[in-house]
Amino acid sequence: MFENLTERLSKTLRHLTGKATLSADNIQETLQEVRKSLLDADVALSVVDEFINTLKNQGHRATGRPKSESGTIFCKTCK
Repeated sequence: MFENLTERLSKTLRHLTGKATLSADNIQETLQEVRKSLLDADVALSVVDEFINTLKNQGHRATGRPKSESGTIFCKTCK
C-alpha cells in the first residue's frame, strides 16, 4: 500500500516539476491527484483535508514564480 501511494505521489510531483511556472490550474490539478491518492490509501478524511489545505496555501505562495523557486516551495511542503 505504501509503495503504491509513494509511486502515485511521486508521479504527480514529477508532472508538476515539468512546468516552467506554477499556475492556479497546475496547483488545483495536483491537489486533486494528491487528495485522490491519499483517500485511495485509506488516509482519514480529516487528515487529507488538513494536508490539502496546507498545500493549497503553499501553492498560492509559489504561483507565478520561476520553476526553480515554485517547485521547491511546493515540493518541500509535500515532504
